Amino acid sequence: MTKYLITFLFLFGCMNGTKVMSADSFSEVSVGMTVDQLTKELGEPYAIKTINSTDQEYEYIEKISANNRVIEERHYFFLIKNGQVYSKRMKSFQRPVYQGNAYELQTTFNGEEEK
Repeated sequence: MTKYLITFLFLFGCMNGTKVMSADSFSEVSVGMTVDQLTKELGEPYAIKTINSTDQEYEYIEKISANNRVIEERHYFFLIKNGQVYSKRMKSFQRPVYQGNAYELQTTFNGEEEK
């Protein structure tokens, strides 16, 4: 019984309700949307940069993983002027192959060492 309770608590703890940024979420944001609507839809941004007295840039990040490592990052930018979105763009970064370590690059292992 304790085993099931621990599993339930672990799974419940993982469901914290945070929003995940995605290409679909990005496409749903329209020019003219207010900052309140933006943060309600997407949650709080990863970063907010002040460009000048009236403009800000909100940045959201999506990390795409495979086999427990990030293979691509997508950064979504929303330019805000007078409390409304007036422009948006996306930039994609792929992880270079040489950043992987030797363990990640292994493809097979038969359990026997070579002599």
